[in-house]
Amino acid sequence: MISSLYSFLYSVLLGLGMLVSLPYWLWQMLHHSKYRKGLWERLGRVPPRLELPKNLRFEEVTVAPRPCLKVKPPERERRSIEIKIDDKP
Repeated sequence: MISSLYSFLYSVLLGLGMLVSLPYWLWQMLHHSKYRKGLWERLGRVPPRLELPKNLRFEEVTVAPRPCLKVKPPERERRSIEIKIDDKP
């Protein structure tokens, strides 16, 4: 119950903060051209330099349902330690 209240308060305060700071960001965008330059790209529009040609076709290709590359774990080198104890002095 309390965590949902905190979440709600956080969302409301964040929204109010964004609304209060909106005039500042609009002034910055109008004053400096660097904010205006890529605005449509930041809002989701695809720029003309990245658009695909209209005559490009896509075809569906099915691939066999088996792995093309098999990854093997590296083999560990087994090292043995030999201990010799001489009983003779």
